[in-house]
Amino acid sequence: MKSKIRILLQTLTLFLIIWVVIVGWDIETFCPMGGLLSFGSYLYQETMACSMSSDGVFMAFALIIGALLIGKLFCSYFCPIGYVTEWLGKLGRKFNIQMSLPAVLDRLFRIFKYALLFVVLYYTVTSSELFCKKFDPYYGVASGFDHDVVLLWSLAALAVTILGAIFFKQFWCKYLCPLGAATNMFVNIYLVFIPFAYFFAIRAYGIDLSIAWLFGALAVVGFAWEIGVYKLFPFPLTKITVDQNKCTHCSLCVKACPQGIKVDEYKKVDHPDCMLCTECVYACKSEQAVGINGSRKLTWIPPTMAVALPIIVVIVLAGMRFTGSILSTNFEFRTLKKRWGNFSEAKNLAEYKKAGIKNIKCYGTSLALYKKLKDKKGIYGLDTYAKSHAVTVYYDPEVIDESGVKKAVFDPLRYKTRKFTNYKPDSLAIWQVGIENFFDRVDNMNLIRILHADPHVFGFETNYGEPVQVSIFYCSDSTNPGDIRALIDTTKRIEREIKGKIRVYEMDFTCENAGKSLSKISTEFYTLRMFGIYDQSFNGYETKFENSLKIYEIGINNIENIFARRRLIYLVSHISEDSAIVRLRTSFDGQRNVAQIFFDPAEIDTTKIHRYLVADTLRYFKADDSRGKTQNIFKVHYPSRLHSVAGYTDPVQAAKSRELGER
Repeated sequence: MKSKIRILLQTLTLFLIIWVVIVGWDIETFCPMGGLLSFGSYLYQETMACSMSSDGVFMAFALIIGALLIGKLFCSYFCPIGYVTEWLGKLGRKFNIQMSLPAVLDRLFRIFKYALLFVVLYYTVTSSELFCKKFDPYYGVASGFDHDVVLLWSLAALAVTILGAIFFKQFWCKYLCPLGAATNMFVNIYLVFIPFAYFFAIRAYGIDLSIAWLFGALAVVGFAWEIGVYKLFPFPLTKITVDQNKCTHCSLCVKACPQGIKVDEYKKVDHPDCMLCTECVYACKSEQAVGINGSRKLTWIPPTMAVALPIIVVIVLAGMRFTGSILSTNFEFRTLKKRWGNFSEAKNLAEYKKAGIKNIKCYGTSLALYKKLKDKKGIYGLDTYAKSHAVTVYYDPEVIDESGVKKAVFDPLRYKTRKFTNYKPDSLAIWQVGIENFFDRVDNMNLIRILHADPHVFGFETNYGEPVQVSIFYCSDSTNPGDIRALIDTTKRIEREIKGKIRVYEMDFTCENAGKSLSKISTEFYTLRMFGIYDQSFNGYETKFENSLKIYEIGINNIENIFARRRLIYLVSHISEDSAIVRLRTSFDGQRNVAQIFFDPAEIDTTKIHRYLVADTLRYFKADDSRGKTQNIFKVHYPSRLHSVAGYTDPVQAAKSRELGER
């Protein structure tokens, strides 16, 4: 049998990850490190990190239980980084370029994984965002180095992992893996209990000790134990053993060990790198010299438990879901819990619960909803659940009714489904209809995909209603409400190829009725109404009097390009260096895109503002108040105009605020 089961499980895990990436599932969901960190975030501030759910937490628990009872099974049988680096190590040995670090450096280098563990723990638990995604080589490769990745960090970690594995045995696992550091601490379980006990004892005396002290103590104690004692004790319960009376010291077990442990020097292998892969047991030619707990017959335990633990987790989760569906009490960790205002004093608060809000998919989107609701009168609390895309809103029914809460949760939006590229009609007709099973931003994106199939539909806007009211803008010479309704009602699935991958989008929209036609609008008015404004105030704009401010308006390119819009923050930071400039807004004057700079004419003139705008390099403030530089991609062009803020009506704002009328 040798190590075939281990290789099989490692290969299946790798193919499972590849399959998850291909079908577009969230890869962080299946990471036990993410589950462990997210559970820490939940204990500290009752929020789950990113899109982690109870599934990841239970996988983390399975990892810990497996490590305590049997050994570091995840590292040995499932870790994709460990699997790949093992094969890279074989490449290094084939070319005879692999070496071992001197004993002193071997121990000292282990500080890096505990330092990383501290950083990852602190920033994840305090921010509810998985900090490890910024540099983790696994996440970087599997996600295609997405927006959560700091590219330079991730590429550096990937390079170190690859080169380290070729030149040194399991370099990442020994010296850099924060999960490996955490696993070693849980195996030496008292190393976890002691810092926790001291931390809570100090806090019990009324000393407000930062959580950073706890994580720092865990990292220091873990590192000190690993370099000082250099063993796993008292767990795991199963260990590799060597009968020194039968051992011939042929070193076959040492050569077979992926971690480079000198197995033949031990009676009981309690080395901190041992992951009970049993390669040494199968490599031994001296009968019964190397075994598990003194017996070669127990080699079935690690692979059996490696298979059994995931199955148990799946059964437990499936059982919980089945029980929950029967009792309507599905267990799920909250992604976000927020209370504010009069929550604690208010009596008879009501709850509004809604599931299926698909854009509630992580901590970030949950936080965005909280920021939207926290200033709404009568709303005092919010719970979100990313896995089921559900929310619970706590409100005072004497101040706001349920319909008002629904309206507050709803996010009205405007979208263009196509540009006036091939032709531009003089006017557009409007068809307004209620659409069932339509509520959030994900639904909006699916409706864009549906309507894009009709080349004569140019855009739509949504407004709260039950069901949501959608106004669709179209050319009445080429299409009609009947055809549009049929398109919406019959499209249930769309497949798109994106970067070589087939993405599937499913929807179940139904038009409430035949809808109604509204008065036609000119394409010029439509362009103004659909323009996407960027508006950022700074330098105490809210404290200024309108009569004291002017608006410098000048043409600007690129501002409707989504990638360019993301860089407007650099332009804002650049001009905010001058305290006389207090706001930047983009608009459309009917002919061109414009930038509107709000400023105090008593402190700065338009010539200096223009110099800021045409600079080749934008100087921006970083989070630590240092300055960075980036190329200015925005080009401004004359003519320019000067407006007084008092009494000025922006044409885009005016178009957006006008009610669409019935015929």
